[in-house]
Amino acid sequence: MSGLSMTALNNLAKEWAEDAISDIKANETTIKELSNLCEAFQKVKEEIDIVKEELDRQEEIKKDLERKILNVFESSELTNFETPIGKITKVGRSTVKLPATPEERARFYDYLKSKGEFDGMISVNSNTLNSYVRQIIKNAELEGRIPQMPPGIESYSTHYYLKATKK
Repeated sequence: MSGLSMTALNNLAKEWAEDAISDIKANETTIKELSNLCEAFQKVKEEIDIVKEELDRQEEIKKDLERKILNVFESSELTNFETPIGKITKVGRSTVKLPATPEERARFYDYLKSKGEFDGMISVNSNTLNSYVRQIIKNAELEGRIPQMPPGIESYSTHYYLKATKK
C-alpha cells in the first residue's frame, strides 16, 4: 500500500465523499437559484409583453385621435390649438424615397454629378436626400416656379403629425 493506514484511508474516503456531497448540495443550490432566476426572468418577460400590448393599444388610440384632430385642423384651416393643458401644433415632415431601380439610381446620380453635388452625397441616405429635395423645393418656391424633381425621384409626400407642448 501507499503507507496510509486503513483508518487514514477510510477518513480520506469519508472526506472525499463529504466533499462530493457538499459539491452536489452546492450544485443543487445553484440549480435551485438558477431555476429561481429563470422563473423571475420569465415573469418579467411576461410583464413586459403585457406592457407592450397595452402600449400598442394606446398607440392605436393615439393614432386615431391624431387622425381626427388633423382632419379638424384641415377642414378648419388650423395649424395649432391651445388647450387648458398645453398646445397642439400641426407639424409637417416631407419625405422622398430613394430611387428604387438601378436605372433610376443611375439617372439620379448622374443628375447629382451634373450639379456638382455627387461628391458631397456619395452615400445618399434618406435624411440627406430629403434635406436636399426640401432645399430644391424651397428655392423653387422663393423663385416663384414649380420645383423640378431630380431624375429618378418620383414621389414626394408630406406626412403631418401633432406635437404637444405642456404649459
